[in-house]
Amino acid sequence: MENQTKEHSLMDKIKALAKGVALIFVIGGLSQYFLPWWWIIVPVAALVGYFLGQTAGQSYAYGFIAVLLLWSIMAGYLSNANGGVLSGRIADLLGNGKISGLQLIFLTGIIGGILGGFGAMTGAMLKDLLRKEHVHIAG
Repeated sequence: MENQTKEHSLMDKIKALAKGVALIFVIGGLSQYFLPWWWIIVPVAALVGYFLGQTAGQSYAYGFIAVLLLWSIMAGYLSNANGGVLSGRIADLLGNGKISGLQLIFLTGIIGGILGGFGAMTGAMLKDLLRKEHVHIAG
C-alpha cells in the first residue's frame, strides 16, 4: 500500500513537471512572436509558477527545463536558417575561437533556463507569500 502511494506521488510530480514545462514552452514560444523575447519569458514563467502552485524547487525545475528547450530550439533554428554563420561569428567574438557555434546555442539555452527557472520560482514564492499573508491577516 505504501509503495503504491509513493508511485502515485512520483507520477503526480512528473505530471506537474510536464504540465509546467508544456505551459511555459507553449505560452512563452507564442508570446515571443509578439513581445521582445529577451524579457517576456520571465513574466510568463512567473505566471505559470504562480498558477500551478508547486514548491519553489519544483517550479524552478520546470521553468529551467522549459526555457532551456525553448531557447535552444529557437537559437538552433535561427542558426540553421543562416547556415550557422552568425552563431559562429558571435562565438568567435566571445570565445576568441575557443567555443563553437553549437556551444553558443547551448549557452543561450542555459542562460534562458536560469532566467525561466527564477521566473517560475518567483511566481511560486509569491503565491506562498500571499497565501501566508492572507492567513495571517484573517487569523
